[in-house]
Amino acid sequence: MQVPSLRAARRRCLRCGFLLAVVLCALRPARARADSDVQAWLELDLEHEFSKKWAVTYEQHLRFDDNLSRLSQVLPDLSLTMRLVPAVRAVAGYRAQYVRTGSGDFELRHRPYGGAQARLERGALRLSARALFTGQIRTSGQDRFRPALRTRFAAEWRARAWRPRVWTEIFFDLDTSALDKVRSGIDLARPFGKAEVSLGYRLEVPVQDTTELTLHILALSSAFEL
Repeated sequence: MQVPSLRAARRRCLRCGFLLAVVLCALRPARARADSDVQAWLELDLEHEFSKKWAVTYEQHLRFDDNLSRLSQVLPDLSLTMRLVPAVRAVAGYRAQYVRTGSGDFELRHRPYGGAQARLERGALRLSARALFTGQIRTSGQDRFRPALRTRFAAEWRARAWRPRVWTEIFFDLDTSALDKVRSGIDLARPFGKAEVSLGYRLEVPVQDTTELTLHILALSSAFEL
């Protein structure tokens, strides 16, 4: 089977980006409720396997909040994965978080993480699970270090060109030993050779701190194997 060129994949990425822009423009005039916010997340993932055992991934995420009106977070991320057995990988990485604070300025926060991820395929069905121990390190304020456990479970149906994916991620605050928040989503992914583009909706519900906003997130993601 002929693999589509990278140029064709880029054209399809632009088409998906245009579709997302139309959706954002349609939603922009409608303000969210006072206890919720509409956000847009743009995500780019680049992965390179330099052996059958090792792979490196760079991610660049941009997040827009306040009902899509401003850039709120810039998140570069670099991780290394090691294949332990065919279905299980260990992962370790670091994410720099440039986060807009309440004063409107950006603050740098550090988030090292490590854990494992597993994948099981049965015909066209792919099941996956991931557990990550993370630690957010803040450069200001009293709460300088916040350890957490993030677990994610996903199911994807891969029988057609457009592949539906549902998932949920649970955030557990290890400092307070309490459930922090739950983020769930549904994506529609389309592979193009070694590239993949997906559009999705995500719902993030706070549990521990009920004064935080419920987030309605529109996401456009693209991933490339180099």
